[in-house]
Amino acid sequence: MDLQKRVVKFYNDRSQIVHGSKEISNEDAVQKRNECLSIALSSLRKLYKKHQNLIEDPDRSKKLALN
Repeated sequence: MDLQKRVVKFYNDRSQIVHGSKEISNEDAVQKRNECLSIALSSLRKLYKKHQNLIEDPDRSKKLALN
């Protein structure tokens, strides 16, 4: 599964969990948290290492998505 699909799935799962339509075990919550943190840290590393010029750019998400 590509990264965007994984992130969308995590977001949809999060929404269902916080609004009460889905329950998960403590172990699943820890696993999902760790995966999301890994994605976030990897994204931030890439931003700071390869795209410093985009940090203050209000259109950075569009530019990063197209690269």
